[in-house]
Amino acid sequence: MSDSPSPPNRVPRDPPNPPVPEAEVKHSWWFGWIWLLPIAAVAIVTYLGIGAWTSRGPTVHVIFASAPGVKASDTKVRFQGQEVGEVEAVTMQRDLKHTDVQISLRSQLAGHLGPGTRFWIEGGSVSLNDLSALKTLIAGPYIGIEPRDGKPTRHFTGLQTKPELTGHETGRRYRLHEPKLGTISAGSPVLHLGINVGHVISTRMAPDGDGVDVEAFVQAPYDRLVHAGTRFWDASAIQFSSGGRGPHLEFASLPALVSGAVAFLTPDTAKNTPVAAADAAFQLYQGKDDAENAPTSAALAYQAVFSNPSGTLPSGAPVMLAGERIGAVGRSELIYDGADGKLVLHAHLMLEPSLMPIQNVSGSPRARMDAMLGRLIAQGLRAGLETSPPVIGGRQVALSFVPNSRRASLGAGPDPTIPTTSGGSIDALVAQASQAVAKVNAMPLEQIGDNLRQTTERLAKLSTSPQVTDALRRVNAAVTNLQRVSASMDHDVPPALAKLTQALQSARQLIGSGQEVGNQPQTSSLPATLFEVRRAAQSIRELADTLDRNPQALLTGREAQR
Repeated sequence: MSDSPSPPNRVPRDPPNPPVPEAEVKHSWWFGWIWLLPIAAVAIVTYLGIGAWTSRGPTVHVIFASAPGVKASDTKVRFQGQEVGEVEAVTMQRDLKHTDVQISLRSQLAGHLGPGTRFWIEGGSVSLNDLSALKTLIAGPYIGIEPRDGKPTRHFTGLQTKPELTGHETGRRYRLHEPKLGTISAGSPVLHLGINVGHVISTRMAPDGDGVDVEAFVQAPYDRLVHAGTRFWDASAIQFSSGGRGPHLEFASLPALVSGAVAFLTPDTAKNTPVAAADAAFQLYQGKDDAENAPTSAALAYQAVFSNPSGTLPSGAPVMLAGERIGAVGRSELIYDGADGKLVLHAHLMLEPSLMPIQNVSGSPRARMDAMLGRLIAQGLRAGLETSPPVIGGRQVALSFVPNSRRASLGAGPDPTIPTTSGGSIDALVAQASQAVAKVNAMPLEQIGDNLRQTTERLAKLSTSPQVTDALRRVNAAVTNLQRVSASMDHDVPPALAKLTQALQSARQLIGSGQEVGNQPQTSSLPATLFEVRRAAQSIRELADTLDRNPQALLTGREAQR
């Protein structure tokens, strides 16, 4: 079989490509996690923007004379301790004398920016009266605001310091007057029983130049504690008191010592008086002791004149009777009396009837006090100047009894005069001591010393002489002999007396026997015998009586007893 010829070599053709399907794009509603962050940021910004827009209140311009420490976007605006706005801009005005502070306030104040609204810089200058302001040294000052209702206003004139009173403070103002200003200043606290109940608004010189006027504010409801008879005093310094419990010191609080303070109290006798009205005037005493013991309207006036005083009496000095305070010195004057050429101290005394109860005396307070003083003066009561405590204390008038004083009486007139004495005071004692020293200096002390020295030398020579020694020896021997005689008498006399007593008893028995014999028939010699016996008995009786009266007759004889 034959093979057929093979065809020439040819490249095989690829089969035709099938049609390519087109991609189908499907759009998803989720655009990816990466977009969450910017979306959240936009949402937050939008929320904050909307919040800021809704909370944003009006913008105001406040003109200050100067604005130290006030900065844009840093200084806050506060009302009653809460932040209510912020400073947006601080610019100097064209006159270069004022500063324009642009403030953005919150919406809550939109209806409270009337014409009476006040702005001030708090903490621009640190004061010791407000120690809490010290924190502004670190945090910087802030602007305070006192809103007022009314037609909205956008331009205000600011204050450099906090106003004296703000609208939310209620209470009363009082005008106080004192001779001179101590450490009290605007902002000093007003204290009652140690509690802060107000503050000092201002201090200024009196219009007539006589003293200082202090304006004080007492908050409600404490202003009801201020009566017509209330006493105010300067509580800044350390107070010295010499009351019934003796001299003592009272220390003020540390803030009061630094910034000054005013305190007040109402005596028991004045608590029934009406409550003091606003702007009432009071005296500001220098200390608590002066305020407590100041004369009341019921005090009775007397006077006392002291000769040759060493100084004056301060107003308010105590008047003491038996160690108790019964009044105070109203005023005193140092007067020269041309009649005798001496200085006299004329003191006006104000005695309180309430401090000196008087019993069993009728009449008005003046009549009762005059009657009491009149009787006590007749008994020696006198007024004298004293220093209590001695030497270092204050001067006072002491009513005390002076022994052996001249007769005196209470003076007449509207201000009766109380007799005085110069004795008993420290000044009088010093004067007496000076007189004694002068007398001692006038004595011939050198001559007296020479005489004493000579007398001492003579006594020393006399004590060492032989004659004195021999005399002393003889006196010693005589004393020894007397002691021996006394001992002998103590030993011998009692037995002798006992024997004499026995003899006396025998004689008495013999006399009795003789009497019996005498009653018997007599003999020729019996009468003579009885006569002798009687004489002997009588002699023995006399001897016994003599020895009984004077036992030493046995030694000294009968002549010694004569």
